[in-house]
Amino acid sequence: MGAKQEAEVAQAIKTMITDCAKDEKGQILSCVLETIEAIPSELGDLRPRLVLFTQEGCPVCDEDKERYADMLASKRIVEIRADTPEGAGIMDKLQLPEVPTLAVLDPANNLLLEILEPGS
Repeated sequence: MGAKQEAEVAQAIKTMITDCAKDEKGQILSCVLETIEAIPSELGDLRPRLVLFTQEGCPVCDEDKERYADMLASKRIVEIRADTPEGAGIMDKLQLPEVPTLAVLDPANNLLLEILEPGS
């Protein structure tokens, strides 16, 4: 796939992910997961990640890790610790002020969507 075609596919994926924020049923997380999982395996390098930013000593983070335990175990959600150099760097780059944060990142760690689930 050429660079132009890759950029077009990446933009289409970004649009599909951001459209999930418009889900009138409030099923943003389900929409994001379905969208990511529908991306063909041959486009794996363009596939966004659903990330839960956490840190040690954060009771709300522990609650979210429990809430998303099945998805974390199956790697549908990836945990990134904000109290590591890599995690802190990504959070700084994205200007995410606090943990826990559930977000969709593209392969270059650019923010596509921050997910605010009811009850979170």
